[in-house]
Amino acid sequence: MVVSMLFPRYFFLQCSLRFSLQMHGSVLVFCLLCVYCMMTTPPALHADALVDSLTRRVEQVRREAPQGSTKLADALCDLANAYRTANTTVGIEFATQAIRLSEQLEYPQGLAQSYRILGWLRHIEGDYAAAMEAYLQGQKVAELSNLHIPNAQLIQYKGILFRAVSSYERALEEHLRALSLLQKAYQADKILDSAVVMDVYQELGIDYRLLGNAAKGREYLLKTLTYFTQQRDTLSLAITLNNLGECSLAEGRKYEALEALQLSLFYAEKLKHERTMIFNYTSLARLYLALNDVSRAVKYGTLALDLAQQRREKAQIRGAYQVLGDSYFAMGTFQEAHKYEHLAAVYQDSLYQTNIRNNFALQQTDLEMRKKEAQILLLEKDKERQRIVIIALSIGLLLVGIIAALFYRNIRQERRANTEITRQQALVQEQAAKIQQTNELLHEKNIQLETAKLLAEDNAQMLEDAYNSVKVLSAIGQKITSTLDLKSIGLSLYDDINRVINAPIVVIGTYSPEREEIEYTLTIENRTILPNYMLSLQERERAAVQCVMRREMVLVDDFQQQPLHGDAPRSLVYFPLIQASGKLIGVASAQSYERSYFTEHRLNFLRTIVPFITSALSNANAYRELAKVSEQAHSVNNDLQTVIGDIAARNLELQALNTEKSEIISIVAHDLKNPIAAIAGLTEVLASPTLEEEMRQRIVKQMSVITGRMSDLVKNILDAYRSEVYAAPLNLCDIDIVSLTATTVELYNDRAEAKNIHLHFLPEQETMRALADAQRLTQVLENLISNALKYSPTGKQVFVMVRTADTASIRIEVRDEGPGISADDMKQLFGKFARLSARPTAGEHSTGLGLSIVKQMVQSMNGKVWCESIEGNGARFFVDVPSAIT
Repeated sequence: MVVSMLFPRYFFLQCSLRFSLQMHGSVLVFCLLCVYCMMTTPPALHADALVDSLTRRVEQVRREAPQGSTKLADALCDLANAYRTANTTVGIEFATQAIRLSEQLEYPQGLAQSYRILGWLRHIEGDYAAAMEAYLQGQKVAELSNLHIPNAQLIQYKGILFRAVSSYERALEEHLRALSLLQKAYQADKILDSAVVMDVYQELGIDYRLLGNAAKGREYLLKTLTYFTQQRDTLSLAITLNNLGECSLAEGRKYEALEALQLSLFYAEKLKHERTMIFNYTSLARLYLALNDVSRAVKYGTLALDLAQQRREKAQIRGAYQVLGDSYFAMGTFQEAHKYEHLAAVYQDSLYQTNIRNNFALQQTDLEMRKKEAQILLLEKDKERQRIVIIALSIGLLLVGIIAALFYRNIRQERRANTEITRQQALVQEQAAKIQQTNELLHEKNIQLETAKLLAEDNAQMLEDAYNSVKVLSAIGQKITSTLDLKSIGLSLYDDINRVINAPIVVIGTYSPEREEIEYTLTIENRTILPNYMLSLQERERAAVQCVMRREMVLVDDFQQQPLHGDAPRSLVYFPLIQASGKLIGVASAQSYERSYFTEHRLNFLRTIVPFITSALSNANAYRELAKVSEQAHSVNNDLQTVIGDIAARNLELQALNTEKSEIISIVAHDLKNPIAAIAGLTEVLASPTLEEEMRQRIVKQMSVITGRMSDLVKNILDAYRSEVYAAPLNLCDIDIVSLTATTVELYNDRAEAKNIHLHFLPEQETMRALADAQRLTQVLENLISNALKYSPTGKQVFVMVRTADTASIRIEVRDEGPGISADDMKQLFGKFARLSARPTAGEHSTGLGLSIVKQMVQSMNGKVWCESIEGNGARFFVDVPSAIT
């Protein structure tokens, strides 16, 4: 209800949404009111337009100051920030340019902001370590230059980064620290940046919700909602509404959550802000899943996944996979659910997050180390000042000595000066004692400084070693989760471990509670893979068995037992491999030939690797079990596939026959309906007793023509049917193809004269022998000549030619001067029941079977038939049959 109060337009949207839910999907009112909200919402600059505008600004500033200026640094910074939704790679390049320019200009304000934007772009790309490094660099600049607000923003973004790796308490600490710094800045400088404060409130609202206190998170979010409403900041409104929807969902207020999320998505889609759209799609998917509307949950989860994959945002891809897995599980589609849960697990690798947290801690330690270096520098300056004091005291002592010498020279002349000289000497001795004491103090401080310097160097070396270890851990995580082959994983793991610590023996064992055994599925010694070995849990003195029974690390500094494989190690350590569900699936061990080799530093490194090995072994075991099930089902599947294939083939045949039957019935019903009706009408006329004889003869002639057409139709259909089902035996013999063609041409002279078409027969020789079936070849010629006359306009010519194609075949060509055949018709020319775009010129009928029959008959005689035509220039049909003379 708070959302409706702050947004009058949204009140109507809320009402329409509830109405659509009550009407089971009726969204007419909702759509109309969405259009109203869109028309009355303040316009916002889209990402592409903003990038274009800022690009022009950068070019203008560069023209005004070619050597660079603080304005150019700010413009580059703004342009890099605009690219966060368009192209992070280009944004990183502009942020880097802004950093270099700010360093040249000694412009700390621009440098701190540039580091913040660079860190955020790295965050979006999923490179969390590089993002944290950028934030720490910017924080160092801000602290040295007393820039309170930029420092608060950098701390705020660090908190977002901690939250991205599920360190919610640390994120809350950072955001409270940022808020405190903003309050101090206001007390000191009387400067209050309300937008920055509201951004911190936004993050605090998210932190409290994730820590289980959604009510407190809502308090902060309502403050930001009020502020951004007054400012008419549409994008910030969309983000705040999304977070409010998440709070409502966490509190069980599902329909309030739906109101906020729908309005947030409306603004995000209007602005085309893809990152906010991804968050809204994912939130709506979780909400509809809570409302048991699984189909909408899958819809929005799929939208979130597609958009997140386009933007290559790993964290959002992981969230989409998780909600899709839950949705398909609720739907009962367990195979799809398992697939998405597995993909989510790959992106949610807990070790990778631990690795990232360690990296953050190391970089934070780096910041503290730099502070210590600054303190050492101050101590060295104090030492220099003390050295100047010693020199001054020495000069004073020298002057006192000179004075004493003068007094001594004049002692005989001035006896009264003896007492003064004695006093001066005592004073000099006292000063010398003080100088000696000062020298001793300085010497002690020098020793302390040297000790602190050595300690700092040792810490720096340890930091560098640890940072290198973290980089190795990142590589290990990526390699282990990229394959299911345990041997490949083992060799890669062995090489990576030995880059950090020297462990010549690495062992991975799989625990079987049913058999009460540990199977050493992978043992590598000096990079050689040893055979598998079974270890019974009855051998309780073995370190591996103790590790399984106690479910904790077992360390042996002086190993005295007989080894299970290879050479005997002197020190070894076993770690239990326990899944997130608490199930123990195996053990992992590193072993050395040296006694007491595994120090705390090396053990910490191995502890960090153990979850990686657990994940890899889990994946390999699951893959192995799946392979067993697949192998068992393979033989059954083969039989089923054979049966299914036979049934499918038979079904295809039946479908083809049924389709053909339907086509024949359709053709007969269509092409015989009008002739039958015409005959019926003419019959009634013939029955009239007053009909004249001349009219009677004309009607009889018309009826003869009509029955002839019907006869041709039935003949073509029967020919097509017989050619496939009851094909007559082929009778290939030596025939005179010139004589047979001439006889067939004569049969069509009358039909050609009736249409005033000139029918020409042009043989190359008087006699040409072919090996063919005379009856079938006659049918082929009849179809081709009939078609040529049928589609030729009055007054045109048709040519029938017979000539030698090559030494092995004779060619018959039928050429007309009709409309030709289009490119589309050529594709289906010889198909059964083909209906072409060209139409007969005198109202003749076509069944679409003639050329199909021609093709079947020519191929049965080992010949070939084809057509060449250009639309508008007639058609040429060619038939090649084997020659009888070889």
